[in-house]
Amino acid sequence: MKSGPGASKTPILGEKVTDCGPAVDLQKSAGCKLVPKAELEEGAALPAYPDCCPVYDCENPDDVVYVSSPKSTKITKSARVPKEGSEEPRALEE
Repeated sequence: MKSGPGASKTPILGEKVTDCGPAVDLQKSAGCKLVPKAELEEGAALPAYPDCCPVYDCENPDDVVYVSSPKSTKITKSARVPKEGSEEPRALEE
């Protein structure tokens, strides 16, 4: 938040996003390997972003397969719109 002369009286909220991107599926990506990082000593702090992200070395970047996230299993329910002259829609059971 800015302070001092000319500062806005309305607080400005921000969020720092750190995303390493999609993970490579090493079993399905022939010619790709995870580049090893230096081992951390016990109690040592993790490296800052982006040095904390995994690094991959791939022979052919066009053939990389990424790990897919699980598909949503949430089912949404919607009521049907009744035709003229038909009965009112009934409530869906949970």
